[in-house]
Amino acid sequence: MQPCHFDNVRIKRFYLDISINGRKTTEAKLGLDKADNLIWKRFSNMKGISKKSITQANKHIDGLINNKKLWGKLKLKYLMP
Repeated sequence: MQPCHFDNVRIKRFYLDISINGRKTTEAKLGLDKADNLIWKRFSNMKGISKKSITQANKHIDGLINNKKLWGKLKLKYLMP
């Protein structure tokens, strides 16, 4: 299945590739927090990435879970026949 592109994020089902300034900086996966709410968890950073880029990626990841436009796109791509 082809990844879904949204903003500067490439989504592969339950995984994200986050790019800052056109360069992949980190990856995140969909998970659950202690209250069973959906969250994106950053789990891997690319080598040589600055702390500033990681901070930008974290802000981007935090904003994705409540992005209705993104969830609508994912629902159409992965859940609808």
